[in-house]
Amino acid sequence: SLQYGPAAADIERVTKDLRAEIFVDPDINPMGDLDDFAAQVKAMDVVVSVSNTTVHFAGALNVPTLALVPQGRGNLWYFRLGTQVLWYPSVRLLRQDQPQQWQGVVEKVRQSLLGGG
Repeated sequence: SLQYGPAAADIERVTKDLRAEIFVDPDINPMGDLDDFAAQVKAMDVVVSVSNTTVHFAGALNVPTLALVPQGRGNLWYFRLGTQVLWYPSVRLLRQDQPQQWQGVVEKVRQSLLGGG
């Protein structure tokens, strides 16, 4: 997990709900050691994240990335309303169709990870 901030409860819930093992490296402090965080991001096969600092790191490091972008504030990705980011060719933006509705975006992530989108 590249999640930063207080995420232990969320990770525990997802681990239980999805019956999936989520590895969290307790030795890396993404808020305090950017070199280690960058190395961790670079080691990923793909990054799936909401629009945050992790997406910028992944894009700068040319890591394939799916960025889940909310409607409205998602326009902070400047200049484009499509799925590409001019300065991060490895990042694909997946935008909400309706405010507060993430189901369609999560389905786009699922399809992309399965090779169908």
